[in-house]
Amino acid sequence: MKSFIVSDLCKKKPTIRLVLATVALGMGLDAPSISRAIHCRPPTSLEAYMQEIGRAGRKGQSSEAILYYNNNNISKARKGISDSIIQYCQDDVNCLRLLLVKHFGFSETQYLGKPKRMLLKL
Repeated sequence: MKSFIVSDLCKKKPTIRLVLATVALGMGLDAPSISRAIHCRPPTSLEAYMQEIGRAGRKGQSSEAILYYNNNNISKARKGISDSIIQYCQDDVNCLRLLLVKHFGFSETQYLGKPKRMLLKL
C-alpha cells in the first residue's frame, strides 16, 4: 500500500487527494503536487518541522503549513521536545515564517505577501 501511495503522489497529476501519514511515509518523498501540510501536534524540533512542511509547494504553487497543538503537546515534559519548537508555538506576535528562517540563520524571506497566522491553540 505504501509503495502505491508514494508512486501515485510522485505523479504529475496524482489521483490521491489526501494522505494521513506518520513521518515514515514522507522520508525522501519528492511529491510536487503536495500543497498543504497539516500537523495535529508539532514535531519535537524546528528542524523536523521545516523538513516536513518543506514537502508542500515544491513546484512553486501556493502552499500552506497548518499546525494544531495544545499545551500538552509543547510541554517540557514531552520526551525529546526542543526549546525552539516550544518558543515557536508560544510566539503570538512575530511572523512565523520569519521565525523559521531566522532559526536557520537567514534574516528575511522571499515571500512578498502578508504574513498569515495559522497556529490554533486547542
